[in-house]
Amino acid sequence: MAFERNTTDGIRTWLHSELSAPGWSSSSIAKSLTEDVMYIIVDHFQQFETKIRQAIILSVVYMKKNDFLSLGEGLNKVTCFFLFYFFYFLVLFLFRTKEIVLGT
Repeated sequence: MAFERNTTDGIRTWLHSELSAPGWSSSSIAKSLTEDVMYIIVDHFQQFETKIRQAIILSVVYMKKNDFLSLGEGLNKVTCFFLFYFFYFLVLFLFRTKEIVLGT
C-alpha cells in the first residue's frame, strides 16, 4: 500500500504501518528514506513516538552508501548525528549489560 510521505502525519502513518507489519526490518525502511522524507523527519523528529524514532535511527544505519551520499550536505550532518546517538546508546546499553551480568 502506498502512503503519502510528504507530511509528518503521512510519514507517521507509513512508519506505523511498516512497524506493525510482521517481519518488518530497518533495511526496508532505509530504502524509503529519501532527501524529502529525511527533511520532514529531521524537522519534526521530536513529534514522533519513541518506537518510530528508534526505527528511524536504526534505519539510518542500514542506508546504502550512495543513498547516504545523495542526501544534501545538511542532511548528511543530521544523519551522522543520528548515527552518533545510535552508537552512543549502544555503548550505554553494553555497559549496563556488563554491569548486570558481571555485577560491577
